[in-house]
Amino acid sequence: MIFQHPDAVLNPGYTVGTALERALLHHGAEPSSVPGRIHELLTSVGLDPELGDHYPDELSGGQKRRIGICRALSTNPDLIIADEALSGLDVLLQEQILTLLLNEQRRRGFALILISHDLDRVNQVCDRALVMFGGRVVEDLRFRRAAGLVHDQFMHPYSTLLQRARIETMRREEELVLPVLEVAANPGHPRSSAERGCVFVERCDFQRALGFPKECRQHSPRSEPVGHLHTVACHFRSQLPMNAEPAFAGHAPPFDSGRPA
Repeated sequence: MIFQHPDAVLNPGYTVGTALERALLHHGAEPSSVPGRIHELLTSVGLDPELGDHYPDELSGGQKRRIGICRALSTNPDLIIADEALSGLDVLLQEQILTLLLNEQRRRGFALILISHDLDRVNQVCDRALVMFGGRVVEDLRFRRAAGLVHDQFMHPYSTLLQRARIETMRREEELVLPVLEVAANPGHPRSSAERGCVFVERCDFQRALGFPKECRQHSPRSEPVGHLHTVACHFRSQLPMNAEPAFAGHAPPFDSGRPA
């Protein structure tokens, strides 16, 4: 696991080397091999091995992220779950962290689950995306790529809201904040009815455009195909517009994952 907030998992009383040593020993490493393994891990993520003698409060945010990756790699995992590992980082540092993860993935052969609100990054490195809202999968998309281009686009209203918010964020250079969409009250169907209807009903601007159809509040939509290996949970999926500004449309991503991510 690579946790979202490195400060929450790095013990301020341990040096980086001690933290890695404890992880390695806990997972069965021979004590005599630990110094060499720590040196190798720090080097593999682009850090000076001398940082092993430093405490977390002496490290930058990017260095702490890399230590989090070191901790995950120390177990020689089959699977790494990266939970918002890119949040709060500038674009350049995001590129560096993703490149590092994908290079290590090629070298070690582990699978990678990337949890992120940034669908640009998901488009960029993943082969399959599950979009979830309220604990439910609302869209399942497997990407098709040719010549570095992504030929599939997200369609669910929540997915397009995420991408629109991201695009506006990049334009304004502000933190990503999802807009709260005010849906007109419907006295015939109280707000609690969303529990048996669509999980996204209270924030869906698409149902507004359709005139608040009753299906959205009365029945939970099933995931149905909208294309090849692409499903959407929406009563009106056949009427959903394709996203007008898909991620990385018209140009290749800055790097190629080389294997499923």
